[in-house]
Amino acid sequence: MTYTSITEGLQNLKETMGGEVELSEKMQTYLMDRMHFGVNVMSKIKQTAHMHTAWMPFGAASMAEVFDGFFWYETYLHFAKEYEVPPSWIACMELHPKVSALGSSMSVENIKLFDDDGFATEFLYAAHLDGVELGLIANPHFPYERGEEETKVSKMAESELNKFAEASNMTVDEVLDSMKKPDSFDMFTPYENDDSHSED
Repeated sequence: MTYTSITEGLQNLKETMGGEVELSEKMQTYLMDRMHFGVNVMSKIKQTAHMHTAWMPFGAASMAEVFDGFFWYETYLHFAKEYEVPPSWIACMELHPKVSALGSSMSVENIKLFDDDGFATEFLYAAHLDGVELGLIANPHFPYERGEEETKVSKMAESELNKFAEASNMTVDEVLDSMKKPDSFDMFTPYENDDSHSED
């Protein structure tokens, strides 16, 4: 199906998703594990706080941070596949988690179009670009204004990308293709330039 605008496409997606969608089994397991880990840490802090504060930094993250970037990205990918739209379209939906050990879900509340300053959200712009690229949006013109800082960052990244491609004697598409995730992971030691706790 082709839409005249991204807002029309998103409105149709919201109606198709309905008021609530079930979380994937994979992300349900992820959530339960993270929450279980958090409960264990907080229990340890409560049992030892009268003696020392060693474990307190581990409990600094609130339960809200259980829903981290990894969780949301994988959730968007899951629903994008289910509803046959780009992940950016799912990210434009305001999803509220409903967590239960028996099975969690997401309530689909609103469509997030603009930020507090009235500019288009970056996900709205990304959804438009993805829709045009995939033939879901007929009109390539984006009718809304992006934030100044976001536009500046994108232009800087584009400039650096072009410079790198030229210096590498590659096309921009070739450079972007080389940045795709590998089929396998190299072994690495997570100690250099990280924030992990050490015994120093």
